[in-house]
Amino acid sequence: MMTLPYPYSSSARFYALRLLPGQEVFSQLHAFAQQHQLHAAWIAGCTGSLTDVALRYAGQEGTTLLNGTFEVISLNGTLELSGEHLHLCVSDPHGTMLG
Repeated sequence: MMTLPYPYSSSARFYALRLLPGQEVFSQLHAFAQQHQLHAAWIAGCTGSLTDVALRYAGQEGTTLLNGTFEVISLNGTLELSGEHLHLCVSDPHGTMLG
């Protein structure tokens, strides 16, 4: 176990963001970052469900479109005004993991 001789402080700001049904995730994240003048952000997690999902699997150039309702298992990564690097994992109604 590591102990620190003195507490570290941080200037990090933390936000909780709730999207309404039907709102598109990436556009809402970018709008939130612009509204709060966030030049770089780290997305630590996400809970919820999505309807219709677009995934780009590793090593693939094209996007795979999934229709239906999906439970978000994990969403994390970085978001900058110039772009994002996000990882999404969802499950379908049968429990199959995709992402």
